[in-house]
Amino acid sequence: MTQRRERGFTLIELMIVVVIVGILSVIAVSGWRKHVIAARNAEAATQLGMIRAAQETYFQAYGQYCGLANPTAWPAVRPAQEKAPWGQPPAGNAWAQLGIRPTGQVWFQYFVAAGASGAEPAEWPGNIRNRGPWYKAWAENNFHGGPTETYFEVISPTTEVFEGQRPDTPNQ
Repeated sequence: MTQRRERGFTLIELMIVVVIVGILSVIAVSGWRKHVIAARNAEAATQLGMIRAAQETYFQAYGQYCGLANPTAWPAVRPAQEKAPWGQPPAGNAWAQLGIRPTGQVWFQYFVAAGASGAEPAEWPGNIRNRGPWYKAWAENNFHGGPTETYFEVISPTTEVFEGQRPDTPNQ
């Protein structure tokens, strides 16, 4: 007598394949998410570079940086899960005076503040205080709805773009 063996997959084999496909999809999704976040963050760094250049041009023309000590935000509404249109800042607004016009919509809300020597923000270290007129520009958003925000800033005495947690939020 010859026994005929059925060909096919056992339940165990199918479960192993499902687990492997699940692991690969988790790896792919997390990698994709990192690229999305990096692209959004690149926008902030680029915009802050444009703001720095515009502030230096403004300083060369007027002998002071553009803005008030009380920060001016733009766009008026902070983007949430989708990009926000930049729109046209009102005349007299620091953003209109700087002439910043990003291409398309933005992921971040941007802020700019400026002032005279001695009126620098409290969080600035002592070694960069009282160096003359100053400006501070920053970008923030909370893409994931958690307790911390995505935050970038640039200040007049330095050329680096700081990335991290807002100075006035407690460590989580």
